[in-house]
Amino acid sequence: MPDRKLYVVEVRHDGLKKVRLIRGTNQQDVEQQASIQYASWDQMWKRRQADIERHIAPANRKKEAENRTQAIRDGLTQIRGLLKAALDKPQALDWEELKDRSEFLTPMPSMGAKPDIPPEPKKYEDEYRPNLDFLDRFLAKRRFKKIEQAAQRFRCAHREWDIGRKELLSQEREKVQEYEVNLKTWARENRRFMLEREARNTALECKREAYLKRHPDGIVDYFQIVLSRSVYPEWFVHFFSLGFDDDTKSLSVTFRLPGLADLPKTKEAVYDPIKNQIKDISLTETELVDLYEDVLCQVALRTFYEIFESDVVGAVG
Repeated sequence: MPDRKLYVVEVRHDGLKKVRLIRGTNQQDVEQQASIQYASWDQMWKRRQADIERHIAPANRKKEAENRTQAIRDGLTQIRGLLKAALDKPQALDWEELKDRSEFLTPMPSMGAKPDIPPEPKKYEDEYRPNLDFLDRFLAKRRFKKIEQAAQRFRCAHREWDIGRKELLSQEREKVQEYEVNLKTWARENRRFMLEREARNTALECKREAYLKRHPDGIVDYFQIVLSRSVYPEWFVHFFSLGFDDDTKSLSVTFRLPGLADLPKTKEAVYDPIKNQIKDISLTETELVDLYEDVLCQVALRTFYEIFESDVVGAVG
């Protein structure tokens, strides 16, 4: 079976002392996942630093030590339960669950409300009618002057209204044009998103069919997904490679195991009221070696279990 190019990016955060290898067959996806992981760790580091910088009252330090001890013990329990964690959940892939059902999150653009054009002035409205009195009935020049003044008020008001109306309509046309451009852009991006999602799901379906037909590539892809979904502690660099021999129906797994130095070394945190400090108590050398040997044994058994328990078609002999 020909080798396929595998992209690997190491993500490291010196502050948190965390390391993770992101791997995949698509370079862009691998780099994106690495960027997301580093951003998440960096945010965690900043929050942790902010907590350290804040003054912690002595009365709270004992509680903090208790909380840290509980977190440390939870971590050790997780390490000692690596195999049990796999035994407690189904291993066979649920292909429907793996499918991408995400939605296009960018909202559809809206044009907004239409312009509120004021009502058109009317000649018969009181403010545009001449205010004639008794004398105006007999003084024609005076009467005509008032009539002309009222007419002028109307003409000015109507002209201003018409200018404002045209300006609002012009703005509306610009908004409509902008809306149509934005709508086309949104529709194009939405369609691209849907096509890419469909392509991913189609590729996943092809992998399912290849596995069910026991095609060597399909078998490798299947167990690649199975083992990739296996959750390990953050300090555990989860990296492996697979190969399949079609003649012997055997699956080879090259697994990067942690070193002794990778394991957490603290077993509890105690509060010293005299120094008003929290001190970490480390595992003894014997405890650390025993824990390390237990981890190696559990990882091997867990990997075997995940492979054979998930192999619903008996592809691996």
